Amino acid sequence: MGDDDATVNSPRSTTGFLNRALDVLGRFFITTGLLLLAFVAYQLWGTGIKQAQSQKILAAEFARVTSTTVRGTSAQYDRAVLREGDVVGRISIPSLGVDSWIVAGSKLKYLEKGPGVFPKSAMPGHLGNFAVAGHRTSYGAPFGDIDRLKKGDLITVTSQEGTFNYSVTHSEVVPPTDVSVLRTVDPTRAVATLITCHPKWTSSNRLVVH
Repeated sequence: MGDDDATVNSPRSTTGFLNRALDVLGRFFITTGLLLLAFVAYQLWGTGIKQAQSQKILAAEFARVTSTTVRGTSAQYDRAVLREGDVVGRISIPSLGVDSWIVAGSKLKYLEKGPGVFPKSAMPGHLGNFAVAGHRTSYGAPFGDIDRLKKGDLITVTSQEGTFNYSVTHSEVVPPTDVSVLRTVDPTRAVATLITCHPKWTSSNRLVVH
């Protein structure tokens, strides 16, 4: 048997190859883990910082608009005037410590600013269904704990027209395709509907609080 054959079959050569392969694989897993941690950190804190900045802008916008609006009028809520992304008002849920500016529109880019009012929904205090969507785990997670709401808990919404109080009646979990929760069932009543993803960290269903 020649020297070349002895080199090819050397256990030391095989061990060296395995060590190098394990080193590369280990570095890959470490890098992947760090990237995942960075992504989670951004989702938890980075998006929250971004949302906080948007909230400051909405506060300034609301102050500017209300300074030129006669309290009690509804002209500013004409759907032809109110654009998606515009500030609608402020929602407060004392039992959860929630106090957030809300915008018109339910697309993801608008929900990054704060809870968003679904198109064609009634405005705060108006007859019909005032339906609002909000993030549960990112961008400040304004609706992160609405599963803890109980019957009778107070939800207050302040708009250019005044302050309106809603009382929680019940909650339910529905498929994401169930749009019936957005409809106005009784046009003679002013009701509110809060909607978020369920369970946390997934979007498989929707948690709905009436």
